[in-house]
Amino acid sequence: MLEGLHRIVLHHAEVAEPGFFGAQQQMTDTCAVHLDPQEIFLGMRHRERQQILAVAEADLHDQGCASAKAGGEVKGRNGCGAIGVLQRWIDAEARPALGQRPLLGRRDASGAQHEAADAATPVGLVRIVVHRPVSMTASGPRKACRNPAYLRKLRPRATRLQRILAMPDASHTEILRYVAGGRELASYLAWDPARDGQRPGVLVLPEWWGLNDYARRRARELAGLGFAALAVDVYGDGREAADAAEAGALMGGLFTDIPALNERLRAAYEQLRAHPQVDPERIGAMGYCLGGALSLHMGRLGMPLRGVVSFHGALTAAHQAQPGEFKPAVLICHGEADGLVPAEDQANFHKEMQALGVDYQFVSYPDAKHGFTNPEATEKGKKNNLPLAYDEKADRQSWEDMKAFWSKVFR
Repeated sequence: MLEGLHRIVLHHAEVAEPGFFGAQQQMTDTCAVHLDPQEIFLGMRHRERQQILAVAEADLHDQGCASAKAGGEVKGRNGCGAIGVLQRWIDAEARPALGQRPLLGRRDASGAQHEAADAATPVGLVRIVVHRPVSMTASGPRKACRNPAYLRKLRPRATRLQRILAMPDASHTEILRYVAGGRELASYLAWDPARDGQRPGVLVLPEWWGLNDYARRRARELAGLGFAALAVDVYGDGREAADAAEAGALMGGLFTDIPALNERLRAAYEQLRAHPQVDPERIGAMGYCLGGALSLHMGRLGMPLRGVVSFHGALTAAHQAQPGEFKPAVLICHGEADGLVPAEDQANFHKEMQALGVDYQFVSYPDAKHGFTNPEATEKGKKNNLPLAYDEKADRQSWEDMKAFWSKVFR
């Protein structure tokens, strides 16, 4: 969505206008990232505003700077100089703006909220300010901050900003509500209204956390590529796990009732296939972690999919397909350092695919751990004591591999 970063001049900052992926390198040379509330907040949904605010607050926290409400010089532990402008923006503008406009859609009976497009929300390019390494004090610019440790910390934060800002904001989104497998389900559909005619449909099966912002964001990204993407509610009521214990319980419930799980997956397929924006002959499934396993499960069930993509997904089979049953082509995007997908499972998967005569690709990304596509994986891994980690390089490469795969199977 972002072809380049527009310029905003804030105080005496020197602002760059690099290409989109050049933004990350630009940010790794910076002491602070300042965001303009009119350009960012008023053009984003509530959850996205929260994410931007979190990035800004993390910037303050990492520099160890106190509030500068009095406007004086603030010194952090990294010697980065005054960032009182950012602190005042957070206190005076960002937080009050969080509730300025009702950008979330209606609630389910369960109380779960779902995002909905707001016709009054402006769309288009989002602007950010990238400060070159010039620190400001009360008396003017100081020597640039070149603390290597701090600059390394900026890299994952720059990546989070890229992901937030890269989300297509012109997608039409809607909630598809249906009943299957003993649950009321609320899946999230995204498609680009600027494109004419029917388009391929892609089911997006979520991680074991459930239908969360990450799954919905991936659906919008796929919409930006020209697909109609349905982020699938597998637990019911759009439920999202709060922690690993709840996620494990929810996932365990799926596999204790395989017939109900199969019914939900088939219902999601039918919902997407029946949508007027979707070419019913070009349907695929993809997923992350649990969702990758479920995508493969749909193939093993013999569902008429063109293709299946699994990102750091489990490879074991809950259903043994017979020769001729597994119809879709397969792309496995696997982290070479994924401790949750053992070598034995990988070897058995290769044997299974070869025995079934499936057209499949198995791509391993060096040093990538489980959850490598999710920018929140590292933090969630630490919080829940799990071997998860985000890997920007593997994330980007696997997305390109996925695009090439869909281009091939949807021809």
